[in-house]
Amino acid sequence: MKVQRIPLLAALLAALVLVPAQVLAATTDAAPAPSYSPEKPGPGWYSKLVNLDFVKKQAVIPKIDGVLLIDSRPAARKYDLGHIPTAINIPDTQFDKLAPTLLPQDKSMLLVFYCEGYDCMLSHNSAFKAEKLGYTSVRVFAEGFPEWIKTGNLHAVSPAHIKKLIDEKMAMTLVDSRPKARKYDLGHIPGAISLPDSQFEKLAAQMLPADKGAALYFYCEGVTCVLSNDSALKAIQLGYRNVKVVPEGYPAWEKAYGAGSTAAGAAPASAKAPAMEAGKEAGTITVSSFERIYQEAPQSVHLIDVRDPKEFDTGSFKGAFNLPVSTLEKNLDKLPKDKPIIFFCGAGARSGEAHDMVKLYKPELKTVFLDADINPDCPLGAPAVLFGCRRRIGGHFCPSSLSIAQAMDASVRTKLPRHCIHLPSKPQWTIWDQMDPGWRCRHHRQEIATASGATAEWLEGRRRFLERTIAASLDQ
Repeated sequence: MKVQRIPLLAALLAALVLVPAQVLAATTDAAPAPSYSPEKPGPGWYSKLVNLDFVKKQAVIPKIDGVLLIDSRPAARKYDLGHIPTAINIPDTQFDKLAPTLLPQDKSMLLVFYCEGYDCMLSHNSAFKAEKLGYTSVRVFAEGFPEWIKTGNLHAVSPAHIKKLIDEKMAMTLVDSRPKARKYDLGHIPGAISLPDSQFEKLAAQMLPADKGAALYFYCEGVTCVLSNDSALKAIQLGYRNVKVVPEGYPAWEKAYGAGSTAAGAAPASAKAPAMEAGKEAGTITVSSFERIYQEAPQSVHLIDVRDPKEFDTGSFKGAFNLPVSTLEKNLDKLPKDKPIIFFCGAGARSGEAHDMVKLYKPELKTVFLDADINPDCPLGAPAVLFGCRRRIGGHFCPSSLSIAQAMDASVRTKLPRHCIHLPSKPQWTIWDQMDPGWRCRHHRQEIATASGATAEWLEGRRRFLERTIAASLDQ
């Protein structure tokens, strides 16, 4: 009996081994794994989808207005390590907490959510939540970040990831693409090398590693700065295979971790910015206070020029950016929160309107406005005088003015900015002839005098010509 049981037991064991394999094969053939796509949406998907080409048109630097890309994945494990350029991070698990502060006030703005591909529901979940909040232009990029990278687009990382790499002493080459003297030397991310984009072709061979697989990270001055993107693409063309960008750049680093390293010999940052002195009208800053801040600590404030773009294009204060008052209300969520804002225009009316609007809708922001007739092209830090071409053919003012006697004083006059010429009235045309050689009227682009060696007869003829030219303009 014992001998007969052995073959029977062996047969049973063989059957147990074979049957699961056969069942598994049958199951696989009968129920293939689901394959989702925009053409075959998965269960629970948001219905309004966009494709890669659409997203590529939105994820550009400088960042365009009217659209917001939102990464719905976890911050530390996913977003920080890689995301689509210009995208902000609102993890779906924290949507209810973060959406009120990070989503725009304008409910008609285009919102594009994405996450980790077809099998990821986070972006769809967040899209439904945004729609419930009243947003009317919500889309989902279902292919998500994997498709973005797969198709060869730039890989963005956050400043937090760079900080982690630095702390862990990971091997990398961090490249600052900004101008060296004006930007890098005054402050940069620790460990970064300076390779200005304008000198990339000249310096790349000697400054970048020979290993084409080495990790390269490029950054510049934030999502409005194209230098790091341009340099990254140039590095890829040279054959580097591990190239990434930090779109938020040095401004985001400084905001999160403080001012970075400075180059030897660079001007140290001011220990304390001058205090703002309130003007007579509520919400204003005095001209003298503005001048001190602009001269001594321009980085301590944001200067916002609320004039129209065509006015801004003619010149503005260095470091200012343009946000016309006519577009301010729909862009309130884009106003910086880290430093006080000084609004200015040409005469104080529009800047005052901008200040009042912010106080109404965003009272938590610190803003003031400059209530003065100004010409932003006039360099501060030197005595300034009234422009001579009058309102009819220019009518701009420098922030302060000198008397005629002061303007006639050679010791004062030689310190004046070249385009701040005093021409108070028609009987005073002769003041033009007494200016130093080389001076000119910005509005007429007429030279006032010539280089040394001009004869008295030439100067007299020049005076008469200018008198006729400007008088004719005033009479029009």
